[in-house]
Amino acid sequence: MLDRSSTTALTAEISLRGGDLYDAFARTRDAMCRERTRYYLNGVYIHPAPDGKTLNFVATDGHRLAHVRVPLATAATINPVLVGPDFVAGALKFLSRKTHHLLSAKLMVGSRLVRIVDWRGESVEGEPIECSYPDYARAVPHEPPVRAVVTRQELVAAVELVAGFLKPTAQRAVKLAVAGEALTLTAVVRETYPHGLSAIAQTVARLTQPTHEPYETGFNADYLLEALRSFGGRGSNGAVSVCSHGIGSPHLLAGDAHETYVLMPMRV
Repeated sequence: MLDRSSTTALTAEISLRGGDLYDAFARTRDAMCRERTRYYLNGVYIHPAPDGKTLNFVATDGHRLAHVRVPLATAATINPVLVGPDFVAGALKFLSRKTHHLLSAKLMVGSRLVRIVDWRGESVEGEPIECSYPDYARAVPHEPPVRAVVTRQELVAAVELVAGFLKPTAQRAVKLAVAGEALTLTAVVRETYPHGLSAIAQTVARLTQPTHEPYETGFNADYLLEALRSFGGRGSNGAVSVCSHGIGSPHLLAGDAHETYVLMPMRV
């Protein structure tokens, strides 16, 4: 049984802003694996950068990968830890009570216990998952060329528009085609009964930077929306870059230097 009263189980702690900690969990939770048999992916993996000046939050289910980097005021050292969905949900509920995102919080980590303590001394804790987390960096494309740069708010609105025509039980694929100064989004709606009819939903988003090389790819509309909505923490509407080495390879979506999202493409 886990002895939650024992402080000796906590071997390291990191001080950071409560709002940054909340955002890190909120922006990675959708990418957590939900399959119980893949317990080693069931949560958010937390580990420091080699220099100790950045704390990494990572989640993946094999189809998408969310990576958020939280800069630290002072270098810190903790052992890597995987916290499960229950802890993530509890932490988000606990930190949502914050009155100001600049107020401090402490992340305390041990081999058998993880605890978050807020500025009032209140806390939430849980037991980490014992496993070896996969080398997620191998799934991240290295320096892929930029295929499109578009305003996040405009792209979210465009994807929502075409995805609204897709059935919840359908494949829910959306095609992205880049040419000139436009990003065209297309979804095909098929009805096999009674007459095998099909329809096309299409809209256009403006690129913030024109492209000289046409490019096409496709994504699961829900995965794409979850990725875009996770960017920017507290409501940022900045630009998002879509990068890839090729149509069939993993695509990297980047909001800024502190957040990236990897999506596997779909054949549309």
